[in-house]
Amino acid sequence: MREYKLRKVLFGLLFIMTMMRAELHQVWATPDFVNRDIKIIDIRTPEEWKETGIVENSYTIMFYDEKGNFNVGTFLKQLNAEVNKDEQFALICRTGSRTGRVSRLLSEKFGYNVINLMGGITKMIEEGYKPVPLDDYIEPEPIPIDVDCPLAIKNLKIDSIHAYSLSIRWEEGSSDTVGYKIYLDGTLFTTIHADKNTYTLNGLDAHTNYFYNVVAYNSAGNSKAIGGCFKTKKDDFSWMVPVYYNIFNK
Repeated sequence: MREYKLRKVLFGLLFIMTMMRAELHQVWATPDFVNRDIKIIDIRTPEEWKETGIVENSYTIMFYDEKGNFNVGTFLKQLNAEVNKDEQFALICRTGSRTGRVSRLLSEKFGYNVINLMGGITKMIEEGYKPVPLDDYIEPEPIPIDVDCPLAIKNLKIDSIHAYSLSIRWEEGSSDTVGYKIYLDGTLFTTIHADKNTYTLNGLDAHTNYFYNVVAYNSAGNSKAIGGCFKTKKDDFSWMVPVYYNIFNK
């Protein structure tokens, strides 16, 4: 926990520096935007790309899969292969809902100069844009997973969110799991034994956006990371009322 706090301070300093460059712009998705010399990243699923086609010359990098799961580290690796950190680029999805969340994450947490295309490809199609069909699209081969590695956890849920903590629970994915690694904002927060399937992350900042992942592991390696985003609650300082009362009513 102490190591995480130190990392968090260092991350905060880095965040201040990157925010000098980081920008988030909200722009309506229109057919004219395609003519601008700005790379467009389509974060939808392969099924959606095949269903509607894609914006011409855009880059297809899925963020959320069909079940709503995501892996920030994998997405950033693919993104960094296509854009430079200081380069302005745009995100597009079906209606702009997913890109709204992802663009804020990329801008606020990682310092990217990103444009959220509001309305998504649906709005562009409604305005007469004709996407490039992907009838000949070949879905990439899934990354082979070592059969000895544990399966990913199931049914990850948030039990409670407070100003300074998050409580989560999940179900075991396979019986050969040795333990679980819990990550917060891409940093290892803690490691726990496989006999536990609940955990409370304490020491968080109030009214702050975070993302988290839970990874099952054993001696052979790690499972797929399962996670989500959340925002801690505001601190209303109600806990100070009895303290104040006791001090001034003695």
